[in-house]
Amino acid sequence: MRKLTALLVSIVFFAGPLALSSTSSKVVVGAIANGNLLQGNIVESSSAFDIAISGNGFIPLQDVKGEVFYTRYGVLGMGKSGHLEHVPSGLKVVVPDEEGNLKPVHLESFAERPFFGQNHRKAKLTSMAFSDSGVLEGVFSDGQVVTLAKLQLAAFENQRNLRIVSGQKYLLRSTRAAGEVDYLPPGVHPAGKVFGHHLEAISMEAYKKALR
Repeated sequence: MRKLTALLVSIVFFAGPLALSSTSSKVVVGAIANGNLLQGNIVESSSAFDIAISGNGFIPLQDVKGEVFYTRYGVLGMGKSGHLEHVPSGLKVVVPDEEGNLKPVHLESFAERPFFGQNHRKAKLTSMAFSDSGVLEGVFSDGQVVTLAKLQLAAFENQRNLRIVSGQKYLLRSTRAAGEVDYLPPGVHPAGKVFGHHLEAISMEAYKKALR
């Protein structure tokens, strides 16, 4: 499992745009140009934790003070605290509980479970991956496949009024003008679909064109 100290090998952050080492073109992710969200290409990545979004949804994140941020840059991993986190920012990925309160996903609590058919033994969690429905599934040493978390995407009434966080160009924060936020399962309009093992990428040329 990837720790927060290790970024995805195939993508490196610079001051602003990103660079895919497999190509020479610079790209940006989750960009809003002239008030419009730019939908990027869906590019296969090297990590099963990564997700790309096709649609208007955002991944909700939370800092230690409880403030909520949003991102389209789906480089995720398990942090030192055992939670599912956004690798570049270190913020925890959150999902709404039954009462609508945002809660972090504590992956370390799934480290082991009773061995199938042999409750006196423990099966170890061996791997995790996001499905295209936004479900994080864990595979255990006895062959069990278990749902660990179900991602929900944030969708806004007026996403053009989201604001980039200063110094964090892959993070956005809500504003009053952005309107109400809904948390929706992937596949539900207008949140859009997610693709596990992929990331979203927009060419710098397309980004500059959208700014004109």
